[in-house]
Amino acid sequence: MKTKIFLFFLCHLSISVFSQNSKNIDSLISIAKIAKDDTSKSNLLNKISTTYLEIDLEKSLDFAKRSLALSEKLGYKKGIANAYFLMGNICNYKAEHLEAISWYKKSLAIRKELFLMPDVGQTYSSIGYCYEDMGNFPEAKKNYIASLKIREQLKDKIGIAKCNSNIGTVYYQNQNLPEALKYLLPALKVFEEFGDKRMIAAVSHNVGTIYMYQNKPEAIDFLQKALKINEEMGNRFWITSNLGSMSELYRRQGNLPEAEKCLKSAFKILEESGQKEGMVNIYNLLSQLNMSQKKYDEARTNLNKALTLAIRSNSITRRQICYDHLAELEQAVGNHKKALEYFKLSIILRDSVFSKENIKKMTQQQMQYDFDKKETLAKEAQERKDILIQNEIQSQKNLRNAFVGGFILVLLAASLFFFQRNKINKEKKRSDQLLHLVEEKHKEITDSINYAERIQRSFIATKEILDENLKDHFVFFKPKDIVSGDFYWAGKLSNGNFVLVTADSTGHGVPGAIMSLLNITSLESAIKDGFTSPSEILNDTRKTIIERLKKDGTTEGGKDGMDASLISFDFKNNRFTYSAANNPVWIVRENQIIELDPDKMPVGKHDRDYVSFTQHEFVLQKNDVVYTLTDGMPDQFGGPKGKKFLYKRLKELLITISDASMEIQKQKLDVALNDWKGNKEQVDDVCIVGVRI
Repeated sequence: MKTKIFLFFLCHLSISVFSQNSKNIDSLISIAKIAKDDTSKSNLLNKISTTYLEIDLEKSLDFAKRSLALSEKLGYKKGIANAYFLMGNICNYKAEHLEAISWYKKSLAIRKELFLMPDVGQTYSSIGYCYEDMGNFPEAKKNYIASLKIREQLKDKIGIAKCNSNIGTVYYQNQNLPEALKYLLPALKVFEEFGDKRMIAAVSHNVGTIYMYQNKPEAIDFLQKALKINEEMGNRFWITSNLGSMSELYRRQGNLPEAEKCLKSAFKILEESGQKEGMVNIYNLLSQLNMSQKKYDEARTNLNKALTLAIRSNSITRRQICYDHLAELEQAVGNHKKALEYFKLSIILRDSVFSKENIKKMTQQQMQYDFDKKETLAKEAQERKDILIQNEIQSQKNLRNAFVGGFILVLLAASLFFFQRNKINKEKKRSDQLLHLVEEKHKEITDSINYAERIQRSFIATKEILDENLKDHFVFFKPKDIVSGDFYWAGKLSNGNFVLVTADSTGHGVPGAIMSLLNITSLESAIKDGFTSPSEILNDTRKTIIERLKKDGTTEGGKDGMDASLISFDFKNNRFTYSAANNPVWIVRENQIIELDPDKMPVGKHDRDYVSFTQHEFVLQKNDVVYTLTDGMPDQFGGPKGKKFLYKRLKELLITISDASMEIQKQKLDVALNDWKGNKEQVDDVCIVGVRI
C-alpha cells in the first residue's frame, strides 16, 4: 500500500471544538457586550472564539486575542491558559503547526501549574496531533501516551477512548491498519455507549477509510454514518474530510462525476472558512481525479497549489504525498526525467518519516507504556494481597483475644449473677416508673421538633413559587432528621430574574435547622437591599452571617455558615448567571454532563472570606436539565462494600434518567438512595433540585 493515500482522509480527534448555530453566537456576543470585565467575560470570549473556529477563523482569532488581553489584565491564569490553547487550535486549523505547538506548550505550562489535569491531558493530545500531521510520529505517540496516562489516573473513560483513538491514527498513518483498528473499534464502542456524536462521527470516518483501503463493502456504511452526523451537527470542517473520503471511494468505483461533486462541495466550505490544512488534501484529491480524467494540466496546477501549502505547514508527510503524485503525473505524460526527480524527493521524505529509528522509538514508547501499566497493576495487586494477609493476621489476634476475654467475662458474670438478681428485682419497679417518664419526655421533644419543622418549612421555597416560575422541575428533599441543615430557597430579584438557592448549612438536625434560618434570613436581607448579581448576593450574605456569629461567645467568633449554589435565571434570554460556594451546578445536555465548578470556600468565616465570590454566565438550550445539589447523597455510605455513593455515580445516574419526566427522576433518585443505603443509617441531609429548560 502506498503512503500517499493515508493523510487525505484522517479525522483528527485532538482539538476540542463544538459547533453551534449563528443564533447562539449572536446571543453570546450580545451577552459579552454588556458583561463586566471579569473572569466570566474572559470565559465567554473564549467560548465565542471556540464557536467560530469551524465557521470563521479570523473572527475566532479576534475573540481569542480579546480574551487573552482581558485575562492578562485580570491576572486570570486559567483564562490565559485557555486563550493560549485556542490560539494553538486556530494555528492548527491554518496548518501552522510549529506555531500551534508553541501556543499549546505555553498553555500546558500554566495548566500544569494550576493542576488542571483534564486540561493537561487535552493539551498533550493536541500537541501530539500537530507532530502527527507534520510526520513526526515518535513525538506524536509520546504526547498521546502522556495524555493517556493522565486519563487513566483520572479514570476518565471517554478521555481514555479519545487517547486510544489518537494512537490508532498513528498506526493508521504508519500503514499498520490491523493495529489501528485494534485501537479504533473499542474506542468507537465507548463513544456509542456515552452517545458522543462528534467522536462517533470522527472514529466512524477513520474506520470507514481503513475499510475502503481493505476493499471491505462496509466502508460506505461507516463513511455515510460519519457524514450524516456531521451534517446534523453542522461540523463543517469534518464534513470536508467526509466528502474527501467519499470522493475517493467514488473514484475507486469509477463514478467520477459523483467524486467531482463531493470535492467541489468540500472545496467551497474550505475556501469560505480559510482552513488551509484541508485545502492541501482537497487539491491532492482533485489532482488524482484530474489524472483519472486525463486532465494533466489541471492536475499539475492543483498539485503545485497543494505543495505550496504543504511546505508552509511544515508537514513532511503532506510534502511527500505531493512529490509522490507529481512523480506519478510526470510519468503519465512521458516526462521520465522529471518524474525521477520528484520520486527521489518523495523517497527522501518518506524515509525520514518511516525510518527504522522512528519505528524503533515508537515501539520503545509502546513497550515502556505497557511495562509501566503492568508494573502499576502488579503493585496494586501486591498491595491488595498484603492487606488481605494483614487482615487475616489481625483476625487471628482478635479471635484469640476474644476467646481469652470471653472466658474472663464468663467468670465475672457467674460471680455477679447472684448479686445482681436481687438488685434487679429491687430496681425493676423503679425502672418502670423511669420508662414512663422517658416516654413522656420523648413525646414532648418529638412534638417540639415537628413544630420546628413546620416553622422551617415556612422559610424554604414554597411549591407555589416553584411551580409558577420553573414549570418542569422536581425537588428531592430528604432530611436526616425531622428538621434539616439543607434547604432550598427561591424568589424574584428586582431585575425580574428568578433566583434559586440550594444550600447545606453547618450541621444537621436541630443545630443545622437553626443555622439554615440564619442563612435564609441573611440571603433575604441581601436581596431586600437590592443586590441582583449572584456574587454580590453571596458576598453580602457572608458578611451578615459573619457579623451575627461574632456574638456566639467564642474568642474568634463562629466559623459556621453554608455551602451553596445561587442561580439567577433570565428565561427571556435563555441564560443564567450563578455563583457557587463548594456546591457544584450540573447541566445534562444530550446525554453529556456539563460541570460548573464552585469557588472552594463557604459562605461564612474562612481564611479567604475577603475574596469575592466569582460569577459566571451560562447560555441554556432547550431540553437542558439543570441540577443543583448538596453533598448528602454522594456522601451516603452503603452498597455491597459499605462505601460512599460518590459524585461520579450520581453523575452517571443523572445522565441515565435525565430524559425521564421530572417526577420519575425524583422517584428514581429516591429508589437509588434507598437501595444504596440498605439497612444503614442516613448520614446527612439530602437535597437535589432539577429544572428542565
